Amino acid sequence: MKWPNDVHISGRKVAGILVESRIIEGVRIAVAGVGLNVVNREFPPELKDTATSLLLATGIEHDNAEVLSLLLGEIERFYSDLCLGRNDELVSELRRLDVLRGLQITADTGEQITGTAAGIDLDGGLIMELPDGRRQTIKSGEVETVRTKDSQE
Repeated sequence: MKWPNDVHISGRKVAGILVESRIIEGVRIAVAGVGLNVVNREFPPELKDTATSLLLATGIEHDNAEVLSLLLGEIERFYSDLCLGRNDELVSELRRLDVLRGLQITADTGEQITGTAAGIDLDGGLIMELPDGRRQTIKSGEVETVRTKDSQE
């Protein structure tokens, strides 16, 4: 996982998840969208170095309906756990899969914040360690890794 919404396989994006929430008449609702590259064999030039598909990553041509069924089953399981207040497993899994931890990042939350990704909090927020040693939790925003001279060589 590349917080907040990218799923990677071997450093390449295979899926993206977007969630939008609103409060309507005192009730919070959320709509989630998931884009998953299942059988793509190639990508446009601007994505060819950063994107992948289940087919390219595994060499197996997966059936879209089977993948959708498995994905919906997992979403239902996690949603049920969250509704029951059991988010420990989900947070543990996000922490285990966190590809940003320890990297220099910039978060755009309306202001640019640069620091080191320090993990995921219990509510799913991104914890950043700032240059002065303080920690700040980011709840939403765009996050990019900072390219250093060493990473460009």
